[in-house]
Amino acid sequence: MASINDLATAAIASSSAATSANDGAAAAATRGAFVVLEGLDRSGKTTQVKLLEQRFVEEGRPVKVMRFPVPTAGKLWLKSSRS
Repeated sequence: MASINDLATAAIASSSAATSANDGAAAAATRGAFVVLEGLDRSGKTTQVKLLEQRFVEEGRPVKVMRFPVPTAGKLWLKSSRS
């Protein structure tokens, strides 16, 4: 199981690699990371999403946290895109 730091590092690295490979085209189309956390009730999903969100904010990346379909459904989504 990957740690929250591993997920953040992989998402940041993949976003950076995609933009550096495209040179000028990166400015026209930005690519972000879409992370989904699943788990049982009270398993720490919200805590992990908050930590991951904080990490992206510290990196200077915009973040949007989504819950689907309702807060207790067991899924939290976090979307980050390069600015």
